[in-house]
Amino acid sequence: SSEIYEINNLTDSLNRVMASLKLAIHKVGVKRGEIFEDAVKAKETAEQRQKELFDNIKGWAWETDAKGVYTFCSKNISHFLGYSPDEIIGKNIFDFIITEDQKKSKQTFNEAAKKKLQIKNLENWNVHKNGTKICVVTNAVPFFDENGNLLGYRGVDTDISTEKEYEIKINQLNSGISMHKSELNEPLYKEEKVTHNNEIDSPSEKTKTNERNRKISISSSI
Repeated sequence: SSEIYEINNLTDSLNRVMASLKLAIHKVGVKRGEIFEDAVKAKETAEQRQKELFDNIKGWAWETDAKGVYTFCSKNISHFLGYSPDEIIGKNIFDFIITEDQKKSKQTFNEAAKKKLQIKNLENWNVHKNGTKICVVTNAVPFFDENGNLLGYRGVDTDISTEKEYEIKINQLNSGISMHKSELNEPLYKEEKVTHNNEIDSPSEKTKTNERNRKISISSSI
């Protein structure tokens, strides 16, 4: 989704800003104050935009290292999974995915990391702190060091639990309709079969009657 790319760009911008701030702190000269002031303004702007993005996504933003260990998580994860960012950071992303989906999710992540590819629309079920399950779609982009080595992934998990519930209900409804259709068609089929058999038998009966009449006619002649 477009939010991921903007979050990724903002994160890169913030990293550059922090580098500028460090430079300003150690720099000696007239421009030190100017560099510091510009860096602070850029930092505030980027952080404000980042907050707006995090507040408007129907899920949470995160960052991991190359092995899938959380290094960052937005505060709104608490609304969806019941955990604070501090409880999430340092743990593996697969720790929160239900057992049935872990194999598929690990395989997708590992293949993407190996080829340095994006992760697109990976559907998986996560476990809330209270034990309930929520369905999310994971989208993420890789980020690299200056030498092109994979450092990790930045992504967004979007809650689609409501949509998934509707999908399950619609599938159940369709299955029920199909079953009732089969039940309704079954008696009609049997009736048609009986009628068809009767139609087949009718010529035979006529043949037998004609044969008897012919014999009677021959006997009369004799």
